[in-house]
Parts: sequence; structure tokens; C-alpha cells
Amino acid sequence: MSPQQETRLPGVFAVGDVCNKFLRQVVTAAGDGASAAVAASQYLEQEAFWQQHVLASAFKTLVLFWSPTVPQSVQLMTQLEQEIVNHPGWRFVPVDSYKNQRLAMRYGVTELPTLLCLQHGEEIRRCRQHDELLTEAIFAE
Repeated sequence: MSPQQETRLPGVFAVGDVCNKFLRQVVTAAGDGASAAVAASQYLEQEAFWQQHVLASAFKTLVLFWSPTVPQSVQLMTQLEQEIVNHPGWRFVPVDSYKNQRLAMRYGVTELPTLLCLQHGEEIRRCRQHDELLTEAIFAE
């Protein structure tokens, strides 16, 4: 179980006596409950955003899995933010892989940066190595 009380089932959180813990007291269960409540709220917000802005989008979407600790991914994010304005049929969604590990795991992202091209929620291209010619080719599709 994660520190946020999330189980192996996405969106399912556990607290109190159903958890295998060293200390079983009301105060620890209350603390776990607070952690689970915040985590569940974040989960619902992330899922709603993803559904609305990516899966249900009429636009092609570039999803960049990045991290502020990986300079190449920060550079790519900056470049894509500048380029996307010239491509009205596309949307750009950066995903901080540390803050949203669940989404990175869902898409099998194991290295950063990883750029996914999605259309109607379906992956149409995945890029792990980036160069400017590749970006031009993606926008040309």
C-alpha cells in the first residue's frame, strides 16, 4: 500500500483496521484517513482532467512525461510550449511523472522524457529520443 493509502486497484483507498500496520489506534487511523482523503481528491481531479482534456479531446494531443530533475525533459517542454501555438489542431499536456506516477505507469513510461501523441485517446506515436525533425514530422501527421 502506498503512503497515500492507495491500494493496487486504481482509485481505491484503504484506512483503519483493514490496513496491516504496526500501530492500530484511532489517531493513526484518522491520520491515514486524512491522507487517503487528499489522495482520493487528487486522483479524482487528475482523472477528470485527463478524461476531459486528453481522452475526450477532438484535438490531437501531445503528452510529455517529464521531470524538473531531468534537464532534457525541461528543455523539450519549453520547446513544445513554444511550438504548439503554431499548430491549432494540436493540444499539449505536460505530465510531471513524479507528481503523477499513476499516469506514467498506466502508459508504461519508464524513461524521461517520453512524448506520446494521442488522437481520440489512442496512442498514435511514442518518442523517447527527441530531435527537432521528429517534432516537425509529428505535427505534419
